Amino acid sequence: MTLPTLSPSWGPLARTAILRLQEKAAASARSAKTSPPARTRKMSDYGDIFDDFDAFEAAEAQVDADLCADDEAAQDALAALPGATLPARDLGLALQLAATFESADRIDALFAPKALTILQAPPELIDPLATVIRTGFIPAHVTCLGRNMDARHTGPNLRIVKLTDRSDLSDLLLKPEPILLLMAQGKSLPPDLSGTPPLRLAPFDRQIAVAQVLMTYADAPTVSTLFSALPKDTELAEISPLAWAFTFRAPSAAEALSRLDAALPRPVADAPSLDTIRGEGIAVRTARRMVADLQLWKDGKVAWSEITRSLLFYGAPGTGKTHLARAMGVSANAPFFQSSLAEWQAAGHLGDMLAAMRETFAKACAAAPSILFLDEIDAAGSRFDRDRHGRTYHRQVITGLLEEIDKAARTEGVLLIGATNDRAAIDPALLRPGRFDRHLEMPLPDAEALLGLLQTHCDHGEADLRPLARQAIGLTAADLDAAIRASRSEARANERPWQPTDLSPHLNHACATPDADRRIALHECGHAIVFDALKLGKIERILIRHGDGGEVHTTATRPIHTASDYDDQIAYMLAGRAAEALILGEVSSGAGGTQASDLAQATRLAIAIETRLGLGHHEQL
Repeated sequence: MTLPTLSPSWGPLARTAILRLQEKAAASARSAKTSPPARTRKMSDYGDIFDDFDAFEAAEAQVDADLCADDEAAQDALAALPGATLPARDLGLALQLAATFESADRIDALFAPKALTILQAPPELIDPLATVIRTGFIPAHVTCLGRNMDARHTGPNLRIVKLTDRSDLSDLLLKPEPILLLMAQGKSLPPDLSGTPPLRLAPFDRQIAVAQVLMTYADAPTVSTLFSALPKDTELAEISPLAWAFTFRAPSAAEALSRLDAALPRPVADAPSLDTIRGEGIAVRTARRMVADLQLWKDGKVAWSEITRSLLFYGAPGTGKTHLARAMGVSANAPFFQSSLAEWQAAGHLGDMLAAMRETFAKACAAAPSILFLDEIDAAGSRFDRDRHGRTYHRQVITGLLEEIDKAARTEGVLLIGATNDRAAIDPALLRPGRFDRHLEMPLPDAEALLGLLQTHCDHGEADLRPLARQAIGLTAADLDAAIRASRSEARANERPWQPTDLSPHLNHACATPDADRRIALHECGHAIVFDALKLGKIERILIRHGDGGEVHTTATRPIHTASDYDDQIAYMLAGRAAEALILGEVSSGAGGTQASDLAQATRLAIAIETRLGLGHHEQL
């Protein structure tokens, strides 16, 4: 395997910054007269980390000259490996900043007259970032100023300012000095500064990890060994700054590598791949196609503009929306980020909630190619909801979510997946193509899908499981999972191994009476007969849900534009009720109830014909 170079373009900048940080540590050791770490070897001994050591040795010599020759404590502090004298967080930040700015020329550009540079980083790193920049990256002839400090130095000045929610930049921008604005990831850039694209702190990667291991541990293995042992760049990019700092507190290189591996985000233990999901429903087919297209894009075989980039799953609770989204993450072999409105709201008040939302999107975009899954997206509400309570809050949440989805849509390599139990509750702006390109209903799983779920959880042959899959028709994926767990618990209580026959009783507990099943079957067949007779489309499935009515799954193929088209649609909606009356002599309440019921849908459509579509009795007006 050919290894990438471990002499990155930002190597010289990193060397200079780390030497300055070491000099600061040496000066502190001299002042405090503390005992330095044991003398090992100078960083210049590590020729396999960075090249161009002529410049490095010159910088090192200059640092040596700045120290008192007879100050043994300071000299030892400088001679020690950087990781022995510098906090792991600061050494890691120095490497990240070097990878961000790349060269001394980019640092010099910070001091150009009236320059404005915006640097984004995780919120918890803003304060230490400012310190490392001042100490390691700003030359001695440049004066660093705070927000309100007066410029007194005749040479170059640089204002290093942290952007907070209450920052007032108007006075700051009137000052002539160049500005470096430090901004937490997840916060929106002030609109007036939108013409200045921000820099983003470079994420951890293998080059940074190799450099920090070699700069910290005398027992570090060779570069090639390290590179082979480290995770991929996309995986390292997901490690938190806290976990990174903890990694390099380890007493040895081997222990550090072990901690680094333990810090990696782990896939959900029961997450399947798309290959394990049986059945050929449109949702599963689309999921497979999107994952395949993502791989083609990664291979450079298709343009990003040519593939479906976002998808909304909707349907009843427990039908497997989250299950399918996670399977996409496993099959794509890409970083998978899952979040929800509830998770963001747990961060605190509205400002904290929006910051958490932006941080989720920022992480997914930074890790591209990646998949971002937003569960229960209907919790954001709609700006057109009749409930006026909390309207301002919901408006700001939806506006923030629209902004982040639009940013993700402009980031190549990010697939956005949403899930909801109630598509009607979602703000219309969130549903348009470009935000969610396709909306696919997740129906109850068919026999093949249920068989796949059983095979995932039960180590038995298809011959034993297929009868159970047929018996489970009408259950959701969550219902089946609960039944499996209940049957296993019962087998444990009886102190015997689980057998497929243990599951069968748990699949029948919600069955209706035969008379009720017959009424439901007649009702659903009425829908199907009229749908087919009126040539509205293709019938996919007819099923009875255990204890909860029935369903007809269809694919509409006939456009609906005219008054007669809408009349036929209403006839289809009410056909189940008509079938009950025709065959059984009376109707039940099965056609009514919730907003999704037959009567509710037919009523809304009839009202729309008269009031919104201009196709009613007074259509010529």
